[in-house]
Amino acid sequence: MQGKGSVQNGKVQSKMELYNMFRIRDDLPKLKYLTMCLKEVLRLHTPVPFIERQVTKDIEIEGHLVPAGTLVDIQLYVLHHSPGFWQDPEEFRPERFSPENQANTDHYAFLPFSAGPRFDLGPFIYYARFLSASSAC
Repeated sequence: MQGKGSVQNGKVQSKMELYNMFRIRDDLPKLKYLTMCLKEVLRLHTPVPFIERQVTKDIEIEGHLVPAGTLVDIQLYVLHHSPGFWQDPEEFRPERFSPENQANTDHYAFLPFSAGPRFDLGPFIYYARFLSASSAC
């Protein structure tokens, strides 16, 4: 059985983990190549296979009407392996995510964890933990 002290200790530990996560956030920009590698791994091995959105108003896409209320699935694996967005999409090339190359890449061509108003902090926590663990090796 846990006593009152262990509950307090758990709260302190949680606060320390939160502090460390934000401290790591300040160091992440310094890990440029490791960050590019992580993004390239996530592009090649997409953790979220698809996202679904509901069309809020009638739209026309390439001559086809998509009525409001239609559910649309976006296959992220297909997006991340599309030659329309990525040259040699099956190759591991972290340089795709360099600042110079990202300036010429569509912002929505890389969505490893989704995007939009329902986007949460999960990806940030994932990046922070991965990068901090990788940099400690």
